[in-house]
Amino acid sequence: MYAGWDEYAFVAGEIHQQLFSATAQREPKEILIGRAKQFASRLTKIQAFVKVSCSLSLKRSYLCPPKTSSNYLYPQPEDGKLEAMHMYAAVGLEIIMYSLQAVVYRIIPPETQDAHPLQCCDECVEAS
Repeated sequence: MYAGWDEYAFVAGEIHQQLFSATAQREPKEILIGRAKQFASRLTKIQAFVKVSCSLSLKRSYLCPPKTSSNYLYPQPEDGKLEAMHMYAAVGLEIIMYSLQAVVYRIIPPETQDAHPLQCCDECVEAS
């Protein structure tokens, strides 16, 4: 899960530089659309990785026998609180990733020529 937060930070920075910076805004629309599709695909892969890794870590924590607090250098939370903390962090990461994905999809125009300016592309609707 922590790797997912790191990936989010890296991708968010790259998205800003390659899609929304002043330099990026001067590039042709086709290049921005291509980059947006690449970022959307990358965000989807990161989300899948985070879901798998979080489910595995939660399963592992339930399968491992509880350790006494004397085994730890720092005090540990009571039983179940650590798993809940990880679950909330994973859900938070998922929400942030979906919002970042929605921002990226706003670059991609809808397929129809006479689309409303606020209409999303088909990929955005499928992702939601």
